[in-house]
Amino acid sequence: MNKSRKPKYMIFAIVAALVLWGLCLISIHNEIVLNKEKSKITMVQAVDKSIEISNERYDYTDIVTNYNAEWLGGIKSEKMLVKFSGSIVAACKLKDVKIKKDKVEVVLSKAFIKSNTVKDIEKTSYKKSLGFLEWSDTNDNTLDNHLVEQEKQKIESRVSQELLAKVEDRSKETISMALENLEIRQKKIKISFE
Repeated sequence: MNKSRKPKYMIFAIVAALVLWGLCLISIHNEIVLNKEKSKITMVQAVDKSIEISNERYDYTDIVTNYNAEWLGGIKSEKMLVKFSGSIVAACKLKDVKIKKDKVEVVLSKAFIKSNTVKDIEKTSYKKSLGFLEWSDTNDNTLDNHLVEQEKQKIESRVSQELLAKVEDRSKETISMALENLEIRQKKIKISFE
C-alpha cells in the first residue's frame, strides 16, 4: 500500500513544483515588461500640475503615466507645452479631455507643432523643423495633404514675422505663449492619441 502511494505523491510534488516554476517565470517576464514601459516615460515638473476641465480636475502626471507623454511645463491656466512619444512638441490650449481605457481624446483650439528634439525649438533655426501632424475638424483621422501644406506655410510665414522677434531668449514659456496666439482655424480640433 505504501509503495503504491509514494509514486502518486511524487507525481503531485513534481506537478506542483512545475506549476510554481511557471508562475515564477510569468512574474519575472511581467516585471521586465513593466520596467521597459516605465523606462519610456520621462516626466518633467510642470508649473501647474493639475487642470480643471468640466468641473473635474486631472493631474498632468496621470495623463503622462498612462499615455507616455512628457510635460515640458504648464503655462498659466489650461495652457501648456507638451511632448508626446518622444518627438512631438505641442503648444496648445485644452478645451476638453476624455480619458478612456486605451486612449485619451484631446480637444484643442490651437495648433500643434513638431520638432525632432526639444532643444530644436530653443534654437533660432527651429522654425525650419516646424511641421504638422495628422489632425481633423471632424471624426476623420486625416486631412487632405494639400490643405495641411497650405496651413503649414501660413503658420511658418506668421512665425517668421511675428514669433521670432519675440523669442530672443528662446525660452519655452515665451515660445508657447506666442504660439498660443497663432490661430489656425476657428473650429475646434479633435485629436486622439492611441
